[in-house]
Order: sequence, then C-alpha cells, then structure tokens
Amino acid sequence: MKRAAGAARTLASKAQRKAEKKVSKNLELSRASRAEEQNAFCAGKLLPFQFEETCHIAQQLVISFHECSGTPLFAGLRLSKDIPRSLWEAPIACMVVRARSKEPVMEPLTELVGSSECIYANLLACEAFGADNFTELIGSTSMLPSSLSSLSSSTMFESRYTKKLCHGSHQLTLRAATRWQMGGSTDKANLRTAYAFTHWELADGTLCGPAGLKLRPPLTADAKAILEAAASAAAAELRRLKQEEGRGNTDALVLAGVTEMRRLRDELQADLLLRSARESI
Repeated sequence: MKRAAGAARTLASKAQRKAEKKVSKNLELSRASRAEEQNAFCAGKLLPFQFEETCHIAQQLVISFHECSGTPLFAGLRLSKDIPRSLWEAPIACMVVRARSKEPVMEPLTELVGSSECIYANLLACEAFGADNFTELIGSTSMLPSSLSSLSSSTMFESRYTKKLCHGSHQLTLRAATRWQMGGSTDKANLRTAYAFTHWELADGTLCGPAGLKLRPPLTADAKAILEAAASAAAAELRRLKQEEGRGNTDALVLAGVTEMRRLRDELQADLLLRSARESI
C-alpha cells in the first residue's frame, strides 16, 4: 500500500514538473514573440493599428475622450468595427504623451526639447509634425506637457489649447486643440495625456488641416493698403484716359488698364475670401 502511494506521488510530481516546464516554455515563446513584434513595430514594419500596445492606447484614447466630453472623438467612430485603424486614419490628429521614461520605446530620430515621451501618434499627427514615418514621433521626446496639473483636478479636460511646437527644423502651432488626461489623476504610474487637433499653423503662417488643406497667410495690413491704393490708382487712370483723352473701350491703353485694375481687385477679393475661410476654422 505504501509502495503504491509512493509511486502515485512520484508520478504526480513528474506530471507537475512536466506541466511547469511546458508553462515555462510557452512563456519563453510568448516573450520571444512579443519581442519580435516590438522590433517589427520599432522598425516601422507594423503600423500602430497592428501593434497590440498602441492598439490598446488608441482604444483608451477614444474611451477616455467619450468619458470626458460625452461625445465621440469624431463622427466616423460611431459605426467603426476597428477603432485602432479608424483612429490611425482619422481626420483629426491625435497624440498621447507620458512622463519621459529612462528607456524610451524607440531612440528618437529627431532631437526635441521636452520632458515627455510620445507613445502614440496617428497619421494626421505625423503629417502635422512633418514626420516621414510614425517611428519619428512614437518613442521620441515631446514638447507637449504630460501632466495637466495646471487644470482643476475635477476637470482634467481642456479645449481651445494652443501651443507652438517643433520637430527638428519643422515648426508648427496647434490651433484650438483639445487635451485631456487618460486615467485617474491618482494613477501616477499610468498617467497619460492625450491631444487632439484638426488644424495647425506652420512657421510661415500657412494654416493646414485634413485632406491636404493649406491656406496661405492673408496679406499684411501694409500689403493690403498698397494693393488697395494701386487698384484705386488704376481706376483713376482709366477715367482719365476716357474722360480727358477721349479714348474708347477698344483702345490698347484702356484695355491694358482694365486688365490691371481687374487683377488688383481680384487679388483683394481673394484675400477677403481667404480671411473668411481662415476665420471660419
């Protein structure tokens, strides 16, 4: 009886050791697989909506925005069956930053001055920052604050946020951006801040946005005054040619004067429309 019991314990012990070895091997394989996936992501072979870590961040960004605002981040999310991909291709630039870690996800390809680390950026955010690839942003240091400590602890949500930033020599200014804290304010170990913006302004004043929108800066006050004075002078010269010199509408000088006056007035009208378009954004 004792011999049988001992044999049973031996078999059980062997089975346990075998199971433990199998679990350990599976764990090693899982770690190797995750490391391989991480390397592929860092090399740009996996896009953010294909990488588990950034997929999770994208999901949390969308959920946290809805919790803070009560509305979806953008209309297309309502029917989306793939949130990470929809956010990657969204008509709104999105980024997530956290306090910079000692060992960032990737070595930054472009040196930025900042105390935070970008851990997520979608396609439009890459365009706004002039990045050729998302790997230039994700894992790099950022000038965007990772903490909203300046805001009320009960809010942790701000719209109409404006900030001048740079990515290497590329400069931009966020216009009417929204930023909010992802996760509870007491969860310091997982404190992340999300940013979303639709329009940004380049160093030369060009206003940019989704679908390749680019609106050049309007005329300066001085340039506009010079153009208005030139248009008035052209109109006065036409009147003089007709009234004082008696030239007709088909006269070469009159035709040239009409062309120049129309050109100047068209430039003023274009500037007026440009100002209206920029102000409506």
